[in-house]
Amino acid sequence: ASFEGFSASFPLQCSEYTQGCRGGFPYLVAKWSEDVGLLPAHCMPLDAEAEDAPSCQAKCQGEGLGQGERYRASGHRYVRGGEDAIIQELASGPLAVSFKNDRDLLQYTGGLWEAPPLDDDVGDGAGSTGDGFI
Repeated sequence: ASFEGFSASFPLQCSEYTQGCRGGFPYLVAKWSEDVGLLPAHCMPLDAEAEDAPSCQAKCQGEGLGQGERYRASGHRYVRGGEDAIIQELASGPLAVSFKNDRDLLQYTGGLWEAPPLDDDVGDGAGSTGDGFI
């Protein structure tokens, strides 16, 4: 049996937890997918035109999944502890990673990117305690 996959447009266009085509965080998509549920891809296909005029209009509501049933995410959480914790999580399942980037990253064109030095008076603003986070 083959599995169709989930609609990427459903959380992208409909979730109030993310910023749509302007970005967001994997954790919030997972949280919304737990709260609301996911639809099969054919219910709301990805549409490149939708970025300019987003619309939350699904063609179906997951018929055939059973009465009141939707696929839902579970077990989502932030991972703390640096590289060792990330490697441990990778061994047990999928891992989505996000980071808050410096505006200078917008100029990135390739190769190894190095962030500009931080002003000691300002701090990094990312909320990290040195252990790293995902």
